[in-house]
Amino acid sequence: MQRSYARSSCNLPQFRDRLWKLLFHITQLLVMLWYYRPGRVLVLLTGWSLLSGHDLRYARLLGMRSVAVFLGSDSRPPYLSGIDLLPENSVVDCENLMSQTAERARFVRRVESQVDTVICAPGTAHFLTRPFVNWFVVGMAVPDTWEKRVDQRTTRTPVIVHAPTRPAHKGTQAITECLRELEEKGLIFDFVRLEQVSNSAVQKDLLDADIGLDQLYSDNYLGGFGVEAVEAGAAVIVFGNAEGMLRSTTPWLPLIGYFPPDSLQPVLERAITDRQWLEDLAREQHAFVQREWSAKAIAERFVRIAQNDLSADWLLDPQTLDYTWGWGMSQSDAVRGWTRYFRHAGPEGFFLAKTSPTRQRIEEEINRQRDGDC
Repeated sequence: MQRSYARSSCNLPQFRDRLWKLLFHITQLLVMLWYYRPGRVLVLLTGWSLLSGHDLRYARLLGMRSVAVFLGSDSRPPYLSGIDLLPENSVVDCENLMSQTAERARFVRRVESQVDTVICAPGTAHFLTRPFVNWFVVGMAVPDTWEKRVDQRTTRTPVIVHAPTRPAHKGTQAITECLRELEEKGLIFDFVRLEQVSNSAVQKDLLDADIGLDQLYSDNYLGGFGVEAVEAGAAVIVFGNAEGMLRSTTPWLPLIGYFPPDSLQPVLERAITDRQWLEDLAREQHAFVQREWSAKAIAERFVRIAQNDLSADWLLDPQTLDYTWGWGMSQSDAVRGWTRYFRHAGPEGFFLAKTSPTRQRIEEEINRQRDGDC
């Protein structure tokens, strides 16, 4: 009896796991049977669906439309990500990176094949094979709660808030050193650096911020931190190497507050010392977000996307994308990482067609690096 009881006790967690999985799958089926009806629309974040894509075939048989929304890191090629190409405190495992890249390419293309419309940012859409809706057409909705203590901000010591989720890849060390140098020059400001805190804590500090200082190597204009800072009334400053790509793919995007990484010190110095410039920056960013990314404006665009009523200027062809500098790394670090990866995986390791402008530009940068080393 004791032996039997012990065996039953050891298997209890396994039984609970199986029971939980069974209940979860039953719930999935019930939700599918309740929602899946002709004429309805599925909007899938990161390609997630109830039954790992199998339900999308059923939805298509019912005449339902489906829209997949990629959020950035879920579609970006790993060799264009500082996290994957330049892992913290270690040398990249090229074999593992190649495996990650193959898996990411398969995943993105599988999702693409299962849905009617894909929404993706142009800086992370390299693995797509057919025209997609530019993510900036949709953007990120924010409530209209901007009016917050603007008059107080015009007269006090400026407050800078920086909340890096990955400090090593968001340029936090360079940002901190730059601010230290500015402080030594006699500039007066308060710097709030938030790490490993809740999103609500970040939002609370942003309510008292003059400057929301995002990151140093961004391929996006206003991400989650950016729109939250705008909502709170702060001016957003973000750096990156994607200005050319953003202007060519999304010419109506104002790019107010987006600067190249090598302008870090002069931009921060002006933000701290030129109060009028900073206030104008905050107001222009707020006007853009409220005009283009209000909840109402985004909902109206989603309705049009669901109805396949797409404006020609919403669509981008992935075969024309040539942005290479990715996210979370400097240009020089990117080229060094590509060169090391190229030696291991060869050109096919990028999982892009030979005619891909991105692949061609990467190979050009690798060759230029080799020529410089000779």
